[in-house]
Parts: sequence; structure tokens; C-alpha cells
Amino acid sequence: MKRLLALMLAVMMVVSFAACGKGENAKDGDVPTLVWYVHGDKQQDVASVMEAVNAITVPAIGAKLDLQFIDQPSYTEKMQMMMAAGTEFDICFTGYVNTYKYAAQRGGLLELDEYLKDMPELWNSMPARTWETTRLGGKIYAIPNHQIIGLQLNFYTFKDLADKYGLTDQLEPGERIGKQQIEDYLIKIRDNEPNYYGFRPNYQTTAIKTYDQDEIHKYTESINNVSIRFDENGKLLDMYTGDKYGENLYTAQEARRWYKMGLIREDVASMANDTAEQNAGKYASWIEKWKPGILQELQQKHGREVVSYQVTENIYPSSAPDAMTGISKTSKHPELALKMVELVNTNKELYNLICFGIEGKHYTLDENGRVVFNDQGGYIPKACWKFGNQFNALLLPGQPEDVWEQTMKMNDDAIASPLLGFNFDNTPVTNEIAAISSISAEYSALSKGVEDPEKKFAEAEKRYDEAGRQRILAEFKKQYDEWLKSKK
Repeated sequence: MKRLLALMLAVMMVVSFAACGKGENAKDGDVPTLVWYVHGDKQQDVASVMEAVNAITVPAIGAKLDLQFIDQPSYTEKMQMMMAAGTEFDICFTGYVNTYKYAAQRGGLLELDEYLKDMPELWNSMPARTWETTRLGGKIYAIPNHQIIGLQLNFYTFKDLADKYGLTDQLEPGERIGKQQIEDYLIKIRDNEPNYYGFRPNYQTTAIKTYDQDEIHKYTESINNVSIRFDENGKLLDMYTGDKYGENLYTAQEARRWYKMGLIREDVASMANDTAEQNAGKYASWIEKWKPGILQELQQKHGREVVSYQVTENIYPSSAPDAMTGISKTSKHPELALKMVELVNTNKELYNLICFGIEGKHYTLDENGRVVFNDQGGYIPKACWKFGNQFNALLLPGQPEDVWEQTMKMNDDAIASPLLGFNFDNTPVTNEIAAISSISAEYSALSKGVEDPEKKFAEAEKRYDEAGRQRILAEFKKQYDEWLKSKK
């Protein structure tokens, strides 16, 4: 009887301790702490934010959060080293840094498909086609940070200049603009505005080719100067590089022509970083992604009104998003880690705590309900897109009241790529891609117009072939054909 009573008591103690694993009454030692790495500047007062965060997460899922920031320049290297060494942690940012394909294909991230079956709230927090963009080999290894996904490039300029030189008389804001219209406008800027650089050929200079070409039914997958084109049904049309089909050469030729016409600054090749000049309004025009609310943001940034005109179609890309959240394969609590991500994505109070900190301490709300940061508060990540579903974020000054509704509509209206769900696994041709990437960097000036493209393209073509371009094309076609079969 004594042994039986002792056994019953032991069982009751085990049950009791297990029950303490979730809920407000759990002791600190009984509640697991999940480590979450993101890139960004270290926040001095992250401790008080985590205390407020854990007041929500412990009762909800029985876990605490330890959010740790790693400076962006070293984030990718540090995460890759930790993953290679099997360092234990739970959650991390992946995407354009700590590259998603690299992290997943080298075993750093946990495959999530089975876990997601039991997380309908997280799954239903975004459209199914958003999840499809994350698939590698048919599997999901990270949760998209749901935000703007539709990809559309626009031409931007200051409204006073557009009014002065007749652009606003020709086009309504947001209308499609042609290359010749842009060129005519830039000539007027060149001839009459000596204090401005006409056009900033930085981000997406290759959009030059779309100024006067209808790209609605052209879909291209690019892998380090290897381009593969499909039609709207996903049929592989051709695989090309350089000037074989004219488009890349055409872009370089047009950039060269604009440079020789004086529409692009003469010293562009020596400009390692012109961000300060762009921020100071030295460029009369530039190319940038379109998103709802961006004109208000630019007006605040420059202190003057900006107008924008559409260059490319609004496309829902096939490639994985630039901002995602992965669960580490070394996590001792993978299901709990995913529950934490689900909670951050679906609980607005928790999400905004992580995004902005504690109201009254790290920020206040102005008379319009917009976030005003306390510069001395010690917590200003200013990057809601790093943490989860941005549609749950509080509004910032200048953002329209319906900015998230507009953004959702842009996503819904985007033309879906026929490659949705296909992501190229570059592991078999890593060396070839690295070699071509290195060679490509030597020809970056071509997109700025400072070199003769005819001569340089022929030279680059030969070097790309020697570096193994054809092996990349063959591997791509093999994977693509297998993916098509899997869909039948």
C-alpha cells in the first residue's frame, strides 16, 4: 500500500509539473524560452519589451520569447555559421539575408508541412498562393511575413518638375508611361535643371526594356545572367543569356545611349553609394517598387510632392518572399516555436509590441492614431516586415487610413506567375553559379551606360560559357521538367 501511495504521489507530481508548462502560474524554470534571431541594430531596452511580450505568450502558449538582434552586415555569416555548427536556437529571419534557399537546402531549417496541418489559424492568415512561393522541392521551410507581394515598378519624379515640363499634362498619376515619354522629359531636365541629375540608374535599370515592350505574358526566371523565359501557361519558351535574344543587350544599349545623351550622371561608374544624394533630392527621377502609401512616405522624406507612373505590370512572383521566418532544425521545441510564430502573426497586440515597443515608453500615438517614436526610448526597430503579418501593424505618419486594404487589393489583383510553386535548387551547380556571379560583377557598369555593350557582351558571353553556363541551363530544365510532371 505504501509503495502504491508513493507511486500515485509521484504520478501526481509529474502531472502537476506538466500542467505548469503552460499558463500564468508556471514557474520561470518550467517555461521554455524560445530564442528568435533577426537582423538589425541592437535595441537597448529590448528587455522591457520582452517582459511585456511574455506577459502575453506565457498564458497563451506556455513559452517565453528572447528576441535577439544581429547587425545586418554580419547576420548572414553568423547564421550560416550557427546552422553549420548545429547551434541550438528556435526561430530566425530568412529571406534576402540568411538566404532562404541556402538555409533550407543545407539543413538549417525545419520542414514545416506536417506541423502546419495543425495550425489552421496561421495557414489561413494569408492566401494559399503566398504559401506556394515558399516551396522548395515541394516542401515548406519558412513562414512568409505577409506583406505586399505584388511586384510592380514605377517611374518617380517630383511633381513641381513634372508640372513645369508638361508630364502631368500628358498623364494622370499612376498611368502607364512609355520610354519615349520618359526620355523627352529627361532631356528637358538636362537642358534646364543643372542642379539635378536626370535619372538614377540603380535599382532595376533593366526595366528600361519594359518601357516600350508589353511584358504581361513574359515570365522570366533569372539565375546569375542565365535567363529562362516562359509563356503565361508555364510553357518553357527558350533559355538565353546575354544578347542571344536581344533583351539584355537592348537594355545595355539604351543605358549607353542615355549616358551619352547626358541623361545619366557622368561619374556614375565611380559612385559606390549615392543614397545620401538620393535622399537629398539630387535626382530628378528614379525607378522604385510601387506600394500603396509610398507617395506619402516620399513626400515626408523629401519635403515635397512626388508623382509616379506605372512601368511594369503588377506580377505575383514565383520566387520565395524576401522576408520570412524559419524554425531551426536544432530547436528543442519546434512545435512550440511554430506556435510562437503563429501567435505573433495573429495577435495584433503582441505583434505591435514587437514592432514598436511599449506605448507611452517607446512610442506614442498622435491625434490621427499614427505611431510617433520616442528617439530616447531605447527600442526602435522600425521594421515590422521582419516579424510577421504586416497587415496587423499600427499606421505610421503619412500612411493612408486604408493602406492595408489597398495593399491587400494589390496582392489580390497581381497576375500570378505560371511558375508559382517552383523554386530552382541550385545545389548541384553551386560552383558554376558562384563563378558566373563573380564574372557578372565585372560587367555591372553595362547597366549604367558607361561602357560599350557590343564589345563587352561578346567578351562576357565567352567567359560565362567557360564558367559552366550550359550546365546551369541543363540542371534548370531537368528540375523544371520534373516539377511539371509532379503537377499532373
